[in-house]
Formats: sequence, C-alpha cells, structure tokens
Amino acid sequence: MKLARLAAVGKLKATHVPSLETREYRGLIKYRKKLVGSDNRLKNSIRAIFNRRGIAISRGERTWHTGRVEINAYRKPLEECLMEELWRGQLDQSRRAGNPARSDPGVVEDRREETRRHGQG
Repeated sequence: MKLARLAAVGKLKATHVPSLETREYRGLIKYRKKLVGSDNRLKNSIRAIFNRRGIAISRGERTWHTGRVEINAYRKPLEECLMEELWRGQLDQSRRAGNPARSDPGVVEDRREETRRHGQG
C-alpha cells in the first residue's frame, strides 16, 4: 500500500534494468568463470594424487598439454586396479569427469541427474 502511494505522488526512483543482450553476456561470463573454476579444481585434484604418491610431474600449463602423455601413463581403469593401485583408477575417473563426452554414457547421465537434483538444470 505504501508503494502505491509513493508511486502515485512520483516519489519512487526508477531502477536501471540492463538490456537483454547485456544480461545474456553477463550470464555467459558467469558460466565461463564457473567452467574455469571446475577445470582448476580438477587439475588440482590430479596434482594432489601425484603429490600424495611422491611423484613429480611437470609444472604449469606444460602439465596439461605436453605432459598429458606422462599423466596418462599412470592411468588405469578402476575395474582393473588392485587395492594399492586405486589412485590410478582415480586418475582415470578424473579424466572422465573432465570430459564426460569421452566417457561412458552412464557417467554422463549420472552427472545430468545430479545436476537436476541440485536444481541446476
């Protein structure tokens, strides 16, 4: 009721609403930031797996480009891992999480379902 009275006497200030194009651009920037954060979390978890094992891997961007061959040499499907090799299976799962399109269809569907449950999709 108070708002209606203020509006009637012209005491309400207009609020700026960005254009649709600006809102979409901001949404795109926000989404990119989210993807970069996910990428960094994944890289940090892979680096942590090697650090726990005392294995030195390349530093910086080289690790994720030319050093990928080195990292992949340690990967092993989780189903084939012995108890003491589970970290190798973890590397394989990290690769799949980083690129679900190259993993099993079931993994992609599980991630979609998880996103739906958390109200993000």
